[in-house]
Amino acid sequence: MKKSFILTACFALVAFAACEKPYEYPTYEEEELPALELFSPAADTTIELDSVDEVVFAWTDLEDVNSYKIIFSLSEDMSNPKEFAAPNNPMRVKSSTMDEFIAQFGLAYEATGTFYWSVAIWGNRETEAGVNKITFKRKKEVIIPYEERIAE
Repeated sequence: MKKSFILTACFALVAFAACEKPYEYPTYEEEELPALELFSPAADTTIELDSVDEVVFAWTDLEDVNSYKIIFSLSEDMSNPKEFAAPNNPMRVKSSTMDEFIAQFGLAYEATGTFYWSVAIWGNRETEAGVNKITFKRKKEVIIPYEERIAE
């Protein structure tokens, strides 16, 4: 009798757990997508990386979001993008870090290039965000003489 009761209880517990619905992530209709407005750098800004210590990126903060990514492209349709994590808003990026990042697009030292940037929520959650045009002038190449390099 006791064994039968334990088996019945176990069966009921397994049946209850098996019937539980899996968690469904919220979905947004197209018009409900959270919108991100880009504040800084403003559209059509030119930044000479040799003349600033940092570049500040800022956008609308969304509720329940703690991590974003900043996306860069050479084209306004944001094709072939490169991105980096943006755990803070505003996101402060050292000019040397920004210079190394845009070098990935093939821009030579001291050259000027036009980019497009936007922001997205880190992960798979969809958002609607604007795209701002920005122009960067890369830093001068720093050449350290051989003697100084081997002395370190």
